[in-house]
Amino acid sequence: MSKFPAFPHHSAQASTILVMDSDADFLSEITRLGEQLIVKVLGARNLEQAARWINHPELTGMLITVPDPPATSLPHILQTLASSRPGAEPLPPFGLIYEQSGLLVRAHDVPTPAALALQKPLDRTTFSQAVHYLGSLQSPTRLNVLLLDPQHNFARRIQTLPNAANICLHHLTHPAGLLDELEHLRPDALLLHTHTPAMSGFEICRILRTIPTWIDLPILFLTDRPDPAQRLAAFKVGGDDYLAQPIAWDEFIARLHVRVERTRLVRDRADRDILTGLLTRRAFVEQLAGRLAEVSRHARPLAFCLLDLDRFKQINDTYGHLTGDRVLATLGRLLANRFRIEDLRARWGGEEFAVVLVNEDAHTARLALQRVADEFARIPFKSEEDQTFHVTFSAGISHFPADGLEPEELLYAADQRLLDAKQTGRNRILPIFPSGHPHP
Repeated sequence: MSKFPAFPHHSAQASTILVMDSDADFLSEITRLGEQLIVKVLGARNLEQAARWINHPELTGMLITVPDPPATSLPHILQTLASSRPGAEPLPPFGLIYEQSGLLVRAHDVPTPAALALQKPLDRTTFSQAVHYLGSLQSPTRLNVLLLDPQHNFARRIQTLPNAANICLHHLTHPAGLLDELEHLRPDALLLHTHTPAMSGFEICRILRTIPTWIDLPILFLTDRPDPAQRLAAFKVGGDDYLAQPIAWDEFIARLHVRVERTRLVRDRADRDILTGLLTRRAFVEQLAGRLAEVSRHARPLAFCLLDLDRFKQINDTYGHLTGDRVLATLGRLLANRFRIEDLRARWGGEEFAVVLVNEDAHTARLALQRVADEFARIPFKSEEDQTFHVTFSAGISHFPADGLEPEELLYAADQRLLDAKQTGRNRILPIFPSGHPHP
C-alpha cells in the first residue's frame, strides 16, 4: 500500500507544494493553477491532512493560510508538522497566506520565520513566483564573488572563514582585466576596494553603472580608512554598501547575502517566463553573449538549438488554451530538468524554445535533444473533456564556430534548419549526422 495518497505524476513536474487552507474552493483553484504550471499541489484542509503530506519525498515548500481570527496558532501548526518529520529534519521553506488586506505578519514567536507573506486571492503569476522562490531556497546558496583589491589580506581572510565553502572567490589586484573577468564569471557580487591602481574604486563603479549588463550588479565597497565623505561618494556613484575594515565577519557575510539574495529575487522575477519557468528571450540573449565569449576564449564549441511545437495552433483550437498552456509548461519543465546548470534554456516566444549547450558540438547536442524529444512525445496530455493526446516538437541546431561567431548568425542557421524540419515532416531534429560521417 502506498505511503502517500495517489497523485498523478510525470517526470516533467518540477515542484511539489503543500497548501494548507480550510477553504475547499481555494484549494481547488490553487490545484487548477498548479495543473497549468505543472506543479503538484498537495491540498490540506486541516492540520491532520497536512501532517499526512509533510514527509512527501518530493516536497519543495509549503503555503499556509493564516485565517482571521486564527483557529489554530501558527506556532502550533509548525510545531505539529515539525514533530511529524523523522529525526530532526527541518521543515521545508514556507510562505504565509493572509485573507485580509493590511495584516502584518503575525509570526514573531515562530521559531522558523516565513520566507513569503502573500495576500488572497493568488493569481497565476504570484503563485508561480512563490513556488519557484520556495523551491530555490531548498538548495544551499553558493555565492560567486569577484574581489578587486590590490592587497591580499582580505582575500586570504575570506578563504579562512568557517563558511568559506559557500563563497567562490575570484581575486583581481588590478582593474585592467575587470570587464573581461566580469563577462567571464558573471559574479553574484563585486567587492571593490576604494583605492585601486590606475583609477579609484569610485570611478570604476561609476563606469560600471553606465553599462546595462552591470546596472544591477551588487557592488560593495571596501576601505581601510573609513571617511564620511568617501562613504557618501560610494553611494553617489551607485555602490550598494560600504564596508570599513576591520569588519565583523558575521556582519560581512550577512550584508553580502542580503544584497545578493535580493538582487537574485528581482532578477529572477524579471528574467523568468511565468508559464514555463525558463529564461525570457531578453535574458537568454544577454546570457548567450557571455557563453559565447567564454567558449571563444577557450576555443571550445557551443550548440544553439531552436525548438518549435508541432501543430500547436491545432492543439489550442481543438483542446483549448488552458490545455495548450499545460503543454508549454510541461516542455518548459522538461527542458529545465534535462540539461546542465551551465546550459541555457528559454522560451523564445509563443511555442518556440531555445537551448544552448556549452562546450558541446552539434552532434552531441542532437543526441541530447533527441532524448528529450522522445521523452516528451511519450507524455500523455488530457483535455478538459478527458481526451488523451500526445505532442511532438521539431528543432534545428547550429554550431559555434562553424555556423557563425555572432548570436544572429547562429540563430539564422538554427532557424533555417528548424524550417527544413517542419517542411520535411515535423517531429525531427536537423541536421542529421549519418553514422561514421564527420560533424562540426
